[in-house]
Amino acid sequence: MKVTAIILALEHLTPSVRELWAEPIARTPVLKMVVENCLGSGVVDEAFVLGDFDELCSLPDVGGAKVRRVPGYCSQHHFNFLNMEVRCIDMESAMAAEIGAAADLTFFVAWNLPFIRSRHYELLYHRLLDDPVAARVLPITQVDPQLYMLRESTRKFYPVWCHKGLDRQLIQPLFRPVNACLASWGRLRMTLPKFVGLEMEHSALYQIVTRDDMEQAGRMFAYVVP
Repeated sequence: MKVTAIILALEHLTPSVRELWAEPIARTPVLKMVVENCLGSGVVDEAFVLGDFDELCSLPDVGGAKVRRVPGYCSQHHFNFLNMEVRCIDMESAMAAEIGAAADLTFFVAWNLPFIRSRHYELLYHRLLDDPVAARVLPITQVDPQLYMLRESTRKFYPVWCHKGLDRQLIQPLFRPVNACLASWGRLRMTLPKFVGLEMEHSALYQIVTRDDMEQAGRMFAYVVP
């Protein structure tokens, strides 16, 4: 089974990526650190960096991950895994095939989450092993269980927490947002998603948005990284 990781370094999603992608955390550029976390997991066979600005796209690779420019038809795509529409999934599948990243299981990874470590990807991989074919795993993020999702078969919206595939253990008391939820599609590409969650310490979800965040990440490094 082939597993790839696509690191999203897209300026239209995070404008600060152009300024900060090469800034170091403990002497390692933040984007390179994310790549190393993916490739060091032991479960990701190949990694790609998807960019949309010249400073990055002019490079052949970053830390062992091949650099690819985002195709025009995906240039404003938001990679929102709550969007269950077939056209959205088809677009991402076509994009992965075009850049050479087509696989049985694809992790879409945000460039600015450097403290999601190799062990997290390994754990997520094993959570998805029961039905990995053509699975699509979007950036680890918070999911509000009261968000609504389109069900393609009925063209109606349902609360996320009403979906049969949702792990009920992820629904915390009072429907608080849940960290690190993922959505995947099986070989039959069912319209109802399967959600997989991985509880993580809050420090692992630290996100870099501004230069001040970079400075804080440098201070956190010794405490977060084993």
